[in-house]
Formats: sequence, C-alpha cells, structure tokens
Amino acid sequence: MHYIIGTTISVNPNPRASLSSRDKRFKPGVIYKLYNISRKEDKVVYFFAGSDGTKINQEFQSCREGDKFISSMRNENLPDYSSAGSDYQ
Repeated sequence: MHYIIGTTISVNPNPRASLSSRDKRFKPGVIYKLYNISRKEDKVVYFFAGSDGTKINQEFQSCREGDKFISSMRNENLPDYSSAGSDYQ
C-alpha cells in the first residue's frame, strides 16, 4: 500500500480530460481526503470525504488497484515495489 489515510486527491477541471465512470463521482474543484480503508469480503474499500461535505466509498479488487486509481488522480507514478521482492499486488 503506497497511499495512506490523509492522502488528498482532486479532479483536474480540464474538460478535455476523460474520466472513467468511477472517476465521474469525483467533482472538479473539490478536494477529497482518504479517511479510511477497510476490507469487504474479497475487496478493499477506500472511503473519501470531499471538501464540499460529500462522501464517496470506492471498492477496488486490491490495494494495488486503489493505489493506481489514486496515482492517476494525482498524476503521479507509483514506485515499482515488485523489484524489491515484496508481495505488493
């Protein structure tokens, strides 16, 4: 897990940028803070609170998928943990 509780994300207000259907719940101009991560059966749920008071629960297949989502929203590259011999998936 690369991103932890307290990580913030926001949507680029660029209208030309395409968002996946999952991303469309996140509104441009709102800062979202990751406030909880929990297991739900075989999935991982990330809980985000928006600066406008909205709350979004997002399910992922793994922490790795959640990290990829956050890194794309933040326009960041994730480190390659697989080369360090970890079981990060």
